[in-house]
Amino acid sequence: RRVASARRGSRGPSAARSRIVVSCDREQDETLRVNDDRVAGSIGGSVIAREQFERIAGEFGFLQRADATSINEFRLVASFVRLPARKRLFCEGEHPQTLALLVSGAVRVFKTGRTGREITLYRIGAGETCILSVNAILNRQPIAAAATAAARVDAAAIPAEVLRDWVQ
Repeated sequence: RRVASARRGSRGPSAARSRIVVSCDREQDETLRVNDDRVAGSIGGSVIAREQFERIAGEFGFLQRADATSINEFRLVASFVRLPARKRLFCEGEHPQTLALLVSGAVRVFKTGRTGREITLYRIGAGETCILSVNAILNRQPIAAAATAAARVDAAAIPAEVLRDWVQ
């Protein structure tokens, strides 16, 4: 039901099936953002296929316990993405547009000090997600750190608006 209402939103029928696209932030660094079909430059996000869903569910037990309706909704709104090492996921101060559920690979979450030195806060791997992203999305606040793929990453990307709807 939530999917149907999101798909009938003002952004057209593709709004709930967001794709990951590359765009540059204020520092000219490539970051990943979820956007609709009006933005060019897709880097491989797509609707979750059954085989991809099985990989994701293998890492995230809540999907193994989900009912058929919830599984279908997840497959409709999430995107499966593959990111190369060193790809920036988000920059400090941005409002995250997506939550990544890591299926494989590693992500380094860090802050940049006043001197420009990067300080690693933590790393996330398969079966994990970034708690700072969750907090920023749910509270509609800018994220307090940056994140970069430390190794090639396969992930399910959930649009922020969908995550907020699921949590309500």
